[in-house]
Amino acid sequence: MRKHEALYLAGADAVTLDCRKVATLRFSGHGAPLSATIYNKVLEIRQKSGKTWFYDLWARNGWDGESPVWRVEFRFKREFLGNLEHPIDDPYDLLDRFRSLWSYAAGQASHSSEEEHELDGWLRYVIPSAADTNRSRWAVHPVWVLVQQAFIEPESEGLGPVVRERKRQRNLEQGLAATVGYLTTLTAWLGGQYAAPDADLSLMLRWLYEAGLEYLEDKQLDFQAEVRKKQARFGLMIA
Repeated sequence: MRKHEALYLAGADAVTLDCRKVATLRFSGHGAPLSATIYNKVLEIRQKSGKTWFYDLWARNGWDGESPVWRVEFRFKREFLGNLEHPIDDPYDLLDRFRSLWSYAAGQASHSSEEEHELDGWLRYVIPSAADTNRSRWAVHPVWVLVQQAFIEPESEGLGPVVRERKRQRNLEQGLAATVGYLTTLTAWLGGQYAAPDADLSLMLRWLYEAGLEYLEDKQLDFQAEVRKKQARFGLMIA
């Protein structure tokens, strides 16, 4: 029997473990028109993405800095979006349909007294009932009710600047690491005085300045104009 067999019986197509603990649950394959992944976002940040700006968002909602945070992702392929009653072909149309797409995938709980937590949706997390073998009538788990309300609750004010600044810092760190990596490679290829034991970074930067000016002139490029293009491409403020 596979480890965590109950998760497979409940509908998961793949289960990933980290230190013998569940780290990721996948429902339907990546090639399917609609699929879902539920994973430990804290673990993913520490091991892969490094998107630590999420910490600020979570802290504002009571995160203690240690507890796991589970992320729910639904992936809609073009095949799925094109077969809707009102097909979605334009990215701007997609932005206006997030709430309805999320409701289709996660369902939405009824708030009437007679039909509290009524089940619907492509994927559901429910509370098993020994008194009822019909899973379609099992109540939605309170945690999943929160998931269903992801695009109903208003966004917290003031989070945009926090996220942008953390992303900016992360991009600067990655850009610096890449630049230093390229410079050391260039230095190794140049050799000579640039790679001498007593040479420092300033010598290589001087070479880069002179070689960079020659490159821009040869390609008939203006450095500031190229910077403006990048700012526009990445949606950055232009002074």
